[in-house]
Amino acid sequence: MSAHNPANSDTAKKIRQAAASLGVYVNRQPWNTLGLTAELYDNIGSLGFSIERLKAAELQRADTTPYHNSIRSKLEFIAMDAMELLLHYGVEDFGEVLVAEYERAAAKHPGMTLDCDGHTDESRFYALAEEVGEVAASLTYDNANSTGHNADTIAEVTQVGALALAWLTRYQDGEDR
Repeated sequence: MSAHNPANSDTAKKIRQAAASLGVYVNRQPWNTLGLTAELYDNIGSLGFSIERLKAAELQRADTTPYHNSIRSKLEFIAMDAMELLLHYGVEDFGEVLVAEYERAAAKHPGMTLDCDGHTDESRFYALAEEVGEVAASLTYDNANSTGHNADTIAEVTQVGALALAWLTRYQDGEDR
């Protein structure tokens, strides 16, 4: 699965399905931006620790199931965190925006999206954590100033959700590929 055809992508279909199934669990109560962002950071940190423990354990494949389950669970929570932030900013059609972002990324970086072979869980983590950092950068006091990043919060959150769901597709058949 090293190349993608964005117009006919099995991954895009899986992302749409995952967004629909996880979207029903999204907290629809009003949250503030700080709480939502802190939750996102908590889950990305937990994901990193799960990957580190799996890497450090050097276990046989049969012994890795609890770690892979933890990674899958954290990716689901990160995707839901992104959806809650999107909802906070008025975006409700999660599947549509997340698939569109995935397809944009697949066209821009062929064979390098997080569903593709060739990455390790560690390299996937760094890519996702970098996008989470860009969410925070978009919220800084000087984001719109010449000293800031001029980042669009909705676009950055959408990238986090799309990356998390693309990675999650590796687990949708019951095991990590």
